[in-house]
Order: sequence, then C-alpha cells, then structure tokens
Amino acid sequence: MSPVPLPPNNITMDAAEIVSLIRQGDKLGILVFLRGGGDPNLRNHMGWNLLHLACLEGQTEVVEVLLDAGASVNSCTTDMCTPLHRASAHGHKTIVEMLLKKNAYINAQDKAGNTPLHEAARGLHTGVVKLLIDKKADQYKANKKNQTFLQLVGQQMMSTVEAGDSEELMLWLDWGLSPDTKGNLHWSILHHACARGQINIVSLLLERGASVGVVDSNRTTPLHTSSFHGHSRIVELLLEKEADVNATDLRGNTPLHSAVEGGHPQVINQLLGRGADTSIANNEGQVFTHLVNEFLVSAVHAGNPNQVTSLLKGTANPDSRDAYGFPVLCHAAFKGELLIADALLENGADPNQRDNEGRTAMHHAAYWGHLFVLKSLLDKGGSVTVVDKHGSTPLHQAAREGVEDVMIVLVGRRASLDAQDSEGNTPMHVAARWGQRKAVEFLQEKGADDSIRNKSGQLYSDLALIRAVRTEDKEQVVAGLTWGGDPGSRDERGWTLLHHAVYKGALDICQLLVECGAEVSALDDHGRTPLLLAAYRGNQQIMSVLLDAGADINAQDWTGQTPLHWAALEGSVDTVHLLLSRGADTSRRNKAGLRYTDLLLKHLYLAVRHNDQEKVVRLVTAGADQFAVLAGTDLAPRDEAKRQKNFPVLRQLVALAPKKGEEDKEEGPGLEDIYRLFDDGYTSSSSSSSSSSVCSEDDEDAYWKMSRAYVVLSVQEAFQDEADQWLSEFEDKPPVISARELSQQDQAAFWQTWEDDARAAQDAQPPQPCHRRARLLQGGGQLVGGGRRGPPGGGARHARRGRPGHLRQGILPRGRVLVARRPAGRARPSRAAPRSARQGLLRRRHPLVGGGRGGGEAGDAAESYSRQ
Repeated sequence: MSPVPLPPNNITMDAAEIVSLIRQGDKLGILVFLRGGGDPNLRNHMGWNLLHLACLEGQTEVVEVLLDAGASVNSCTTDMCTPLHRASAHGHKTIVEMLLKKNAYINAQDKAGNTPLHEAARGLHTGVVKLLIDKKADQYKANKKNQTFLQLVGQQMMSTVEAGDSEELMLWLDWGLSPDTKGNLHWSILHHACARGQINIVSLLLERGASVGVVDSNRTTPLHTSSFHGHSRIVELLLEKEADVNATDLRGNTPLHSAVEGGHPQVINQLLGRGADTSIANNEGQVFTHLVNEFLVSAVHAGNPNQVTSLLKGTANPDSRDAYGFPVLCHAAFKGELLIADALLENGADPNQRDNEGRTAMHHAAYWGHLFVLKSLLDKGGSVTVVDKHGSTPLHQAAREGVEDVMIVLVGRRASLDAQDSEGNTPMHVAARWGQRKAVEFLQEKGADDSIRNKSGQLYSDLALIRAVRTEDKEQVVAGLTWGGDPGSRDERGWTLLHHAVYKGALDICQLLVECGAEVSALDDHGRTPLLLAAYRGNQQIMSVLLDAGADINAQDWTGQTPLHWAALEGSVDTVHLLLSRGADTSRRNKAGLRYTDLLLKHLYLAVRHNDQEKVVRLVTAGADQFAVLAGTDLAPRDEAKRQKNFPVLRQLVALAPKKGEEDKEEGPGLEDIYRLFDDGYTSSSSSSSSSSVCSEDDEDAYWKMSRAYVVLSVQEAFQDEADQWLSEFEDKPPVISARELSQQDQAAFWQTWEDDARAAQDAQPPQPCHRRARLLQGGGQLVGGGRRGPPGGGARHARRGRPGHLRQGILPRGRVLVARRPAGRARPSRAAPRSARQGLLRRRHPLVGGGRGGGEAGDAAESYSRQ
C-alpha cells in the first residue's frame, strides 16, 4: 500500500531532542511538543515517523499519546515498514494490540514481502504470533523468497531446542510447523535435539511424525548425530523407530563409526545389539575394528582410563599399537598410568609385548621408576630377564637412572645382577657410567661381580673414573684412584682419563692424573695425544703441565697434524707462541703437505679483512706469511689490505715484512715495500735498468722522498687522518723506510722550512685542484702532489700545529714548494691513456714530475729547483 500523505513539518523543537524524549518514554515531554503545535507524523529522510520509533523502543504510553494525537498507524518507511512491523519484530504485544485497534493493516508487506507475522515468527515471539493469528493474519502469505512465516521459523527454532522448551515447540507444531523443518546446514529440528541430548524434544518430534531418516547436507542422520555424542537413550528411541543402523554419510561412516569416533562403548554395544555391520569400511578403508583400536590408542595417550575401559568392553584390542608400532601397554607404562595398565592387563594385554626397539612395558616402567606399574606387570607375568635389541634387561634400565626401589623389586624377583648387554656392560657398569653411586653400592651389597670387564676391557671402576673426569668431579676422581682405579683407563674411543680432563679443561684433574702416572703421550683411536687436544682447545696451562711431564711436542695424529698444526688451525696465536718457545718443529708437514704457517694464513686474511690490527701483528710474528695467496681468494693478506685501502694494517704489515740482507742493502731497504703496497695505480713501470730500486740506504735525498711518498699516497686516497698520524710519527722514526734516524737538526730544519713555504704559498695564491694521483720526485728535484681542494687557510692552520694538513702542495726536500697547475691551452690527458702519463714515476736518478692533469710545463719548472 502507498504511504499516507503527511502534513508539512512546522515544528521548531530540535529533532534530536524529540527522539531523546521518545526513547526515554517521556510522555509529558511528547505532550508538550504536541500541544505546542508539533506534528505527530514528523518523519526523517528514511520515512520513519515518531510512531515507528516509539513502536521500536516499546514505549507504550508514548504510542498511546501519538495515536490519540492522530499519528498515522499505517505510515510506511522507505522500506515499506509500518509501525506494526516494528512492534511485531520486537515482540511488543501490547503495542501490537493498540495498533490493531486503530485498524493497522495486519497483512502489510515490506519491500522483502514480509508481513508482521513474518517479523514476529523470525523473532520467535509466540505471544505476538498467536495474537496475529487470532486476528486473522494470513498464515500462508509468502515473502519474496517464497517463505511462509513457519518456514522462517525453522531457521530460528534451534534456540528453542537448545533451551529444551518443549511447550513452545509444541505450540509451533500446533500452528502447523513441520517436525522435519530444517535450519542452517540443513539440520532438522530432530538433528539439533539429538546433538543437544534433548530427549523430551526428541520424543515430542517423534510423536508428531518426525522422520528418523532425515539427512543434512552431509547425509548425516539423527542416529549418526546421537551416536557420535553418546546419547544412548536417544539412540534407543531412534532404534525403536526403526532408524537405519547401517546408514552411511558422505564419508562412508555408519552410526557405528560415529560411536567409535566419539568413544562411546555403550552406544557401540547398542548398535551391535541391533545388528550393526562391523565389516562396512568408510571412504578411508577403515572398518569398525580398525577404528576402535585407533581410538583406544588415543584414549591411552590422553590418559583417560574410563574411556579405555569402555573401549575394551567394546571389543577393542588390548594389544593395539599406534602408528609408530608402540604398544598401548608400553605407553601406559611409560606414562605411569596404573589404572590404564591394569585395565589393559585385565582385558588380556601381553605384559611382555615389545616395541620396535625390543623393549617391553617392564623396561619402560623400570627406566621411568613407575614402581606400582612394574609390580602390576610382574603380577601379570612380566619377565625380569627379558632383553631389548641392545641386550638390556629391566635392571639395566633401572640402574641407569638409579631407581633404587625398582631395583630392589627386580632383584627380589631374581633379576640377574651380572647380566651383560650387547657391549658387555653389567648393571653395575651402566650405573657407574651414568654416575649412579648409590645404585653401584646397592649392587655391590647384593653380590654383583665387580671383576667383570665389558667388551672394551673396562671394569665398572674405569667407567666410574671416566664419568667423574667428564663431570669434573675431582673428589670422585681421587676416590676412584684411591680405590685402585687405573689412571690409564680408556673409553670406547680410546680416550684416556687424561684425554677427557684435557678436553674439559680441568687443570687440577690433569695435574692429579699426571702425578698418578697417567701416560702423557697416550694415543686415542685417531692417534691424538692429550697435548694435541690441549693445543686444539688452546689451553696453555694444561699444555705446560703436559710438556713439563715429557709430552712429545711434535707428535702427529693420523692426519699428520702436530700440536703446532692444531693451534694454527684454530688461530690460537698464544698457543703457537708457546709451542714455538718450547722448541716445536716448524718444518713438519701434515699429510696434506701443509706447514703450520699455511694454516695460519686463513686467520691472517680474516684479521686483515676485519681490521683486527692487534691480531694481525700477533699472527705475523707467529709466522703467518703476509705474501702467501689464500686458496680460493687469489689474494694474499697484504693484497687484501691494499684492496681495502686499509693504511693502518698496511703500515703494520710493511713494518713486519722481512728486511733485506746485507747483500741487498744498496737497493734501498723499504722501497720495494712501497711498490708492493701501492702497485695498483702507484707502482712504476719497469725501466730498461735491471735494478728496480731507487736509491741506497745512504742516499739521504731518497730517504726523504720515500717518507713523503707514504704521506702523499695516504692523502691521495683521502686518508687525511692517517697522513697526519704518519707525519707526527716522522718526528721519532720514519716508518719502514730505514733504521737510520734523522738528527734533531735535520728534523727542525725540515719542519721549519715546511711551515715557511706553506704560509708563502697560501698567501700567494690558493692552489688549484689537480689530478688525484700523487707525483713523486727524486734525485734532487721536487715532489708535487695533486688532490682535493682544502678549506681556505688550511695550510696555515696546520702550520700552526707544527705539521701540514692537506698535501695538495708539492713538498721540496729542503724547503721549496711548487704548486702544479695545468698550463693554459693544454688539454687534459684521457683516462684511457697509459698510467705513466697520469702519474709520477719513481726512478733511480731519473727525476720525473707529473704536472697536474696537464703535466709538461709544471714538470719542467719543478726541475729548476734544487735542494738548498
């Protein structure tokens, strides 16, 4: 029907205030609003008027006032909902009566086609439904989904079932609701009642003709549902109504499968009594017997004795195994579940059934110390002499864990005290190996033979000593040696007590064993002596003890490694130094043909790479070769330092490099080191001369140039701080170049000249940027360097500090500074040009100066200067 026309809104009261009055049920406030000229049919943009809101909120008095004021009882919202729809949907029976008295249209439909009866049924408001039916509402009117009010009830009826309200359900059934009405998941009301165990509702539905064969979307019947949930009385009712006991769902499960899944043996027995077929397999190929055994395993694992008992009564096999072949009785013994173990044993479980390792429940109970389970097993025939795959008896297991009360019971049942396992160990051996002192004493008291040796030739006392050394228990070591224990006892790997003590780093025990006559050069199965282990562990104190006792410092294991090799392999420099100081043979090679220095190489390379300057010095002094190429890298440690432009490490490596002998002195010691350090861009090309040296040690001019070469090269690679540091060190002793020190007068003259020329150059004209490469001049010439532009006044500022900061200026041997510039009109050389065209070259008695980026005139000008 079309909405009733409303008069225009002439109200001046705030709309929010009116809404608040209605929600609060303020009858007086609404009366004031209406008597002040307010419109009772005032509505919002969605078509809701004041009566809609009052019906929604259930404000009976406000509804009455609005109706008396002429509010339209059939006014519709934009969704075509009337006030009667709102009151019915929320179960306000009194308001529904008031609206019907005002001739509200009882069968009005909203946009979805729902009538007030649909709305009341959706909310299960039985009072409103009854009222509307009594007022002749159309019960068969369908909405746009072709649903009557009763079909709409089916989706909401399940809450009534869950509450067990049979009277309300009966009322709906009286109105014509089908007992097979389905809700979500296509479950019928009977399905829900069976799942919830509502036997009164199940009885009512069956009386009203509900089908016991109704299925949901998974083809599950009510009998499946009640069987899974274990509602035996409902199962009985369904079976009396001839429910199909062998019906299968989509998974192929029968009610018997469902009962087994739920673990309900009483239901299982009911179904079996009604002829359930145990041979039916589900989609996974599981028949009843297979499934019931699986759930027995699950019940045992869960520690549920009641369920285990029920399943055993339902034909479950007491000797069932899990997916890993572990018997359920073994699991009960492992967990210490006495009630479950008793239930299994009473139903015929084999007490000597073995797991995959050959262990019985007796082994598990003895190992874990479950005394009462053990006694129950013994009473049911458990064997005390049964052995597993390793030859261990239950007494072996108890001795390992030191479970004395279990051992007492086993020995009382005549368990063998001297039984040997597959390794020849008796229970006393096992107890000694695992440090169970009380168990050893108990077995001795009971007469165990302490002279038996295992297959490794060990007495129990040997194992006790090894255990004591492994745990660094000095008191037990002393006690074992006092009782006559052999200080040369060995384990299965051939390790002696001294091997174990060395590996553990137990210095005091090592000293004790040496004093007791332990062999310091004993070999294990791999030919390793205790000294080799000590070198591997890097324990210098223990090594000193062994060496003082006469250990062979050059002993080799089966791979040819000496203690020096092992120390080098582990990078233990202190250990290497100790061995060298004790006269270790440095020429020995292992079976791979490597000397100890070859093994040090890797650690030197890593130390260089990680800028560990201290370790670099220690490794080189220990014999590591900085020029040797590391396999797999194609780089020597010194090359790696050069590649990283790591000047601190480079300086240390140069300083530690082997010096030339007397026969090579004239070639200038240290100059070759410069070439090797900076050959990537700085090494000069070979000349026709057979000698690659520049000067001799006595050539003072070359001496100065080589010192300055280090500084200039530092600056060229933007290592300004390092250049400053090196310059400051020149005051004491120039690095690497020579052992000859400058006189105080020479030092003062050099620095004074430097300061004066730096100020003069700064005052004359700031230097222009030149090529990054340094130019080195020799033979009475000048040194001209190009670099980055420094801050204004930088030279003067550093001159005040007593040393230069930026070496963009050329350095003269005795006080001249020349700034190299590219001559006007001279083109810059290509980057592809030969390196010699882009940098100065060091040559003996052949001065050559690179003139900035252009060269030429600047170089010629430089040659005109001579040292004063």
